[in-house]
Amino acid sequence: MTTKNSLRTLLKEHIVTVKFKKQDGTERTMKCTLLSDLVPVYEKKTERIKLENEETLAVWDLEKKAFRSFKVDSVIDYHVVEEGYEL
Repeated sequence: MTTKNSLRTLLKEHIVTVKFKKQDGTERTMKCTLLSDLVPVYEKKTERIKLENEETLAVWDLEKKAFRSFKVDSVIDYHVVEEGYEL
């Protein structure tokens, strides 16, 4: 079973392709990461405090160039992208 912490650790060290089931039932494959060199600094737009959802993981989508999130329990498959991925 995949845990949020294990996925987060992997994403902080690699580019990962994650396949998951969206809320509407369709499947999506996303190349994403949490590598500090590739993720822009998040700037808060409001002072509102948002509690972290334990079910979801926010990541940087490399193709859409935006933050996206998915439910960890909806992950079907994931793998580390081999070296040579061009941004």
